[in-house]
Amino acid sequence: MLLVDELANRDLVVVTGKGGTGKTAIAAALGLACRERGRRVLVLEADPRESLPQMLGADPSAGGVVSAGERMAFQNVSPRRVVDEIVRERLRFGPLIVRTLKSPIYEQFVDGAPGLKELALLAHAQRVVAKGGVDLVILDAPASGHGRALLEAPRLVGEA
Repeated sequence: MLLVDELANRDLVVVTGKGGTGKTAIAAALGLACRERGRRVLVLEADPRESLPQMLGADPSAGGVVSAGERMAFQNVSPRRVVDEIVRERLRFGPLIVRTLKSPIYEQFVDGAPGLKELALLAHAQRVVAKGGVDLVILDAPASGHGRALLEAPRLVGEA
C-alpha cells in the first residue's frame, strides 16, 4: 500500500515542518491525490498569506470555504477567528457576545493563553470532521516551531 493510500483513509492529516520547505505544496498535492482516490477533501491553511489559492488556481478564501474542483475545497483558518466563533456559538446573546469580544481581558486571554491558538486550529479541524460533508481534512499547520506547539496543545491544556 502506498503512503498516500494510507493517509487518504484517515479523517485528519497534519502537515508540518520547517518554514519554506514546501508544507503547503505537500498539503495541496496530498489533497489532490486523495481527491483522485474518491475522497472529499478540505485543506485548511493556517498561514495568513494564503498560498493555497495560487497552487489550486482559485480565489483567496478570506476565511471562507472555497471549492477547488470536484470533491476538494480549502479554507484559510485564523486561530483568533476560530476562538471568536466558539464564543459566539456558546454565548448566543448578541450584547454579551459583543461585550466579550471587545473586552481587554478577553483580548489578553486569547493572545496569552498557552496553547489556545494551536488548540483552536485543531478544534476547527475536528469540528469539520465531526460535521461530515468531507472525508478528509488536511491541516497545513504552521512551521515546525509552532507546529510542534500545535501537536502538544491538547496535552498542555489538559495539564492546565
